[in-house]
Amino acid sequence: MKKKIVIVFIVLAVLKTFLWMFDILRFYNYPTLANEPNLKQGAKFVWSSFVKPERLDFICFEVKSDTSNYEVAMRLVGLPNDVLEIKKGTLFVNNINIDKGLDLRRLYKFERNYFDSQISPHIESNQFYYSIYSDSISVFIDDNKVEELNLKLNPEVMSVDAIDELVSLEYGKKWNSDNFGPIHIPENKYFAIGDNRSNSYDSRYLGLISEENILGTIIYIYQ
Repeated sequence: MKKKIVIVFIVLAVLKTFLWMFDILRFYNYPTLANEPNLKQGAKFVWSSFVKPERLDFICFEVKSDTSNYEVAMRLVGLPNDVLEIKKGTLFVNNINIDKGLDLRRLYKFERNYFDSQISPHIESNQFYYSIYSDSISVFIDDNKVEELNLKLNPEVMSVDAIDELVSLEYGKKWNSDNFGPIHIPENKYFAIGDNRSNSYDSRYLGLISEENILGTIIYIYQ
């Protein structure tokens, strides 16, 4: 019996190595908050180069810079020949509101007393937030939690006139992360964005993704 168990483990180890070597399957630990709440920090997932990504899939892609190359996981939203635009923090692709069917995380500003009494008891203790002034606080909250608490307020977004230097440097336009485009996505290029919209370093800053840099599609997530 023990011998059979050992053989099974050896076969599984060899199979895993084979799948890894040929990029059929890869296993990955996600280190950031960029895709909260749907791909949580510390989550583990499996991606495959054999699965062609579709719009709204999470993908893994390689970012190449002068100093290093690294892998990123984001939600694919823009495909070749799409027209993509972000207006007041809402993402549109081909004039369709892409955000409407997604549970995203956004930045909200509250008076501190209201937050302490009405909001804080209902969100996770490790929810990321920061103070701007002594009497106010800015908090990243999930859309479904905003709906659950029946909050009648809009997320914090940058004004149309505000210029994000990093976005401007990448695209040569006077855009920012909340007011972006419209941009026509050329052949063999893609656009990916994080679900934690106010706290994600994605195609708004990294630029369009070349097809050859897409490593695979995430096919399984386990938190």
